[in-house]
Amino acid sequence: MELLEAIKARKSCRAFKPDPVPRAKIEELLRLTTCAPSAINLQPWEFTVVVGEERERLSRRLIKAYKEKQISCGPGNVKPLPRTVGKRGARL
Repeated sequence: MELLEAIKARKSCRAFKPDPVPRAKIEELLRLTTCAPSAINLQPWEFTVVVGEERERLSRRLIKAYKEKQISCGPGNVKPLPRTVGKRGARL
């Protein structure tokens, strides 16, 4: 895929299928991350893979925190997101 084609074709995805991702696919993707550039090749990232019931529990806690704190998207922004934004993925 050419660079311009990749840039034009990119999308954000905020709703996901419930199907589990095979462990081999996760491991392959994590191995490929070492090819990504980083400032002065520090590669400062860390990854945590959460699956099964722990993933469900974490998801519930994050959604609860989002609703309780009315998290917004801008730094220093204290206003909650419009209701329509929070419901966009519900249609999928």
